[in-house]
Amino acid sequence: MAISPTVRRRRLAAELHRLREAAGLTHQEVADRLGVGFSRAKSVIQSPYQPSR
Repeated sequence: MAISPTVRRRRLAAELHRLREAAGLTHQEVADRLGVGFSRAKSVIQSPYQPSR
C-alpha cells in the first residue's frame, strides 16, 4: 500500500524538527542558513502541508 503525500510530509517535518533540535539550532538559525525567512523555515519544519512558494 502506498503512503499518502500528507503522511510523507508529516514524517519529513518530524525528521527536520528532530534534526534541528539535535543540532541545537533555532528556527531563525535554520532560516538564516537556508537563506529564507523565519516564517518559511518554521512552516517547513512544523507543518504537515507543503508551503506555497
